[in-house]
Amino acid sequence: MAVVRERSGIPVPEVYAYEANRNNAVAVPFMIMEFMLGDTAMDSFGGYAAHKGKTPPRFKAKFHTAMADIQVQMSAIRFPKIGSIVKCDDGTYTVGPLPGIGGPFHSAAQFLAAWADKARFPYSEKVIRERTPSEVVDEVLRSIKTFPSRVKELAQGFPFREGPFPLFHTDFYNSNIIIDSEYDILSVIDWEGSFIVPWELVEFAKDLIIVPSAMDGPLYREDEARRQRLEERMNYVKFARQAEISHGLDNKLSAILEDTNVQHFAHAMWLYETGRIGFYGDVLDELVKSRKLCH
Repeated sequence: MAVVRERSGIPVPEVYAYEANRNNAVAVPFMIMEFMLGDTAMDSFGGYAAHKGKTPPRFKAKFHTAMADIQVQMSAIRFPKIGSIVKCDDGTYTVGPLPGIGGPFHSAAQFLAAWADKARFPYSEKVIRERTPSEVVDEVLRSIKTFPSRVKELAQGFPFREGPFPLFHTDFYNSNIIIDSEYDILSVIDWEGSFIVPWELVEFAKDLIIVPSAMDGPLYREDEARRQRLEERMNYVKFARQAEISHGLDNKLSAILEDTNVQHFAHAMWLYETGRIGFYGDVLDELVKSRKLCH
């Protein structure tokens, strides 16, 4: 969080001391940080039981404007490589390896190839068959099993954006946003999983995430909730673009968020690690097709 405090105006708690391993006087990893008075957006206004994680309508535009501004500032914290942020002894920062993947990586292609070599879908074939309609289960299984190899193949020739690469909060969600009674953001917490990512893995704040329609294949059905979410995403892109102008920054974040097929790819990548069952190959097909149409 130190780099966020130093390089942006994003409100984050100050960390006074920490140890990432057991090699210390108390023999356990620990962090001593600033106490922030307030509730998370998830726990406020009656909590999840009352609002199911949804922002009250009267605060939605205000909240998403602030979230977009924070994400713009976050994406402006950039490094020439992809990986974890490491603080050097002289107080500067560099990029180190990612646990379980390696690195640091000089390009999105390098990162994706390494990710593909390590990726493992968390559920067994038995579980997938139990949870998937019989008429599509074989195709879904093929799609899941071949997704990492297809991502690796994609990495060899797809025109991914070059660096410098942005910082991304992997759980940028209401449960990690502390607010006051007027829904003003007081702090963003839980940065432990954040790292420097390829631009193509940057996605919307979590409360605006949509499962790519291609992932549901023939089972996909559009509903009013999805249509409303799409409208909210369009507004969020506008808020991000306004924040970019306000901060005198480039439009890389808003451009990424506006690219539907890249957003579908980004979300598919994150969903694979959590075990969401679906037609992953169809998401890749749409991404490749979209680039062919542009050339």
